[in-house]
Order: sequence, then C-alpha cells, then structure tokens
Amino acid sequence: MKKALSGIALLISTSIIQMPTYAQNRYYMGEIQGNRADLATNFSDKKSVVVAQLALNKDQEFLNDYRSLAAGQSHSALLLNILNQNPNGHIRLAQNLCTSLKKGKSEQELMQNWVNYWRNSPQEVVQAAIQSGNIMFSIAPKHYCPEFSSR
Repeated sequence: MKKALSGIALLISTSIIQMPTYAQNRYYMGEIQGNRADLATNFSDKKSVVVAQLALNKDQEFLNDYRSLAAGQSHSALLLNILNQNPNGHIRLAQNLCTSLKKGKSEQELMQNWVNYWRNSPQEVVQAAIQSGNIMFSIAPKHYCPEFSSR
C-alpha cells in the first residue's frame, strides 16, 4: 500500500507544471493542446468553485429543458441535432436573450429579428427556427433572468 501511494505521489509530482511567478496561488496539472488545465482558481477560494458549479448546473438544467421541449416539436430531429452540435451556442443565445430583455427589448421585437435572420433559409429551417425561438422564450428567463419568467 505504501509503495502504491508513493507511486501515485511520484506520478502527481512529475505531472504538475512548474507554476509561473504570476500564478503562485494557482494549481495546474498537465497541458491540454498547449493550454494549462487549471484545477481550481484557488483551492482556498471555495466560493468561486461553488459559484462555477452552480453556473454549470444552471446551464445543464437549461439544456435538459430545451431537449425536453424540442422533443415534442414537429422539427424535433433538426432542433436536437443543432443543439447537440452546439450546446454552448444555445446557452449563449439564451443569455443574450435575457440581456436584450433587460435592455428593454420586447419579446415580439426579438422574435421578429430572429425570424428575419432565418428568412432566406429553406422553409423547414425557418419553421425550426421559430420553434427554437419559442422554446428559448419559454425557458431562458427561468434559467437566466427569472425577473422575466412571469411574462
């Protein structure tokens, strides 16, 4: 057992990258495609880790809700395929929708802009975009701007 633990310690110690002087309170292990893998912003700052985890949970709940609603749409295969190709894009879109609502834009105005953006696409894509927009308006406020969720 002691030999196994010392082997693990050796593995960890040889994997940790020498910390640069500007990041003495940060911990890095290995490199992924030339980028350091940050294990935690600061192990003593548990609040940051908790906040980051809550944000990830919120995003995952949003994606789960989107999948659930998209599955019931007439263009569900297309909606789910696009979501699976770019889930972060959907998250950003929902967050941007909330930012626009906070700036005073109306749902009608935002939806019209969304439809205009897709108007030169094939009819199936336009219909799927409208369904996606309706899904966004129904769930984005719940997850990213609850002050607008009662609309």
